Amino acid sequence: MKLKITLLLALFLIITNGKAQKTIYEPLDISKVNWSFDDFGSMWTFDAVPTEKFEKDYGFKPTAEWLEKVQKSALQFGGGCSGAFVSADGLIQTNHHCIRGTLSRIQSKVPNIHADGYYAQTLADEITIPDLYVDQLLTITDVTKEIHSAMAAGKTNDEKVKIKDAKIEELVSIAEKTSGLKCRVVELYNGGKYSLYSYKRYT
Repeated sequence: MKLKITLLLALFLIITNGKAQKTIYEPLDISKVNWSFDDFGSMWTFDAVPTEKFEKDYGFKPTAEWLEKVQKSALQFGGGCSGAFVSADGLIQTNHHCIRGTLSRIQSKVPNIHADGYYAQTLADEITIPDLYVDQLLTITDVTKEIHSAMAAGKTNDEKVKIKDAKIEELVSIAEKTSGLKCRVVELYNGGKYSLYSYKRYT
C-alpha cells in the first residue's frame, strides 16, 4: 500500500511539475495560457471578478458600483487578519483570534475583557487600542507591463531580480508620494501579473 501511494505521489509530482512554470525570470504570459474559470477556487481579486460566470451560475451579476462598495468594506489588519466595515461609523467585524492578542493592551481599562468582553454604548465609550491599525483597499492598478518591460533589460537571472525589485520600489514610492496612501505591489500568477494596491490606513 505504501509503495502504491509513493508511486502515485511521484506520478502526480512529475505531471504537475512538468506543466508548471519553473522560473520567475521569464514571466508567465497570461494571454497565452489556456484556462477555465473552473480551474480556480472561489476567491477572486476585485479587479478580476467573473461577473458573467456569476450571472450564469447564480443569476446575480454584480455591478461595478457593488464591487467597489464590497472592496472598500473589506479590511486587512496589521497582523494579516481580515475584517470588514459593518457600519457607516466604522464598526469593524472580525474573528476573535484576530484581536485576542491585542486585548492585553487595554486590560488596565477593562480588567476582565477576555472573560466578559466589552460593549461601548456610545462612540465616546469606545477604547483605543494602541498600535492597532487596519488597511482599506481603495485602488488596484495593473503595473504588469512596467515590471515586465523593466525585467526584460536584465541579461542574467540575478539582474532581472534586482531590476524587478528596484522597479517595484520605484512604483510604490511614486504611488505613495502621489496619493498619500500606503501602497504595495502584489505578484499574481507566478509573475504573470503585478498589481499596485493602494490602502487607506485607519489607526
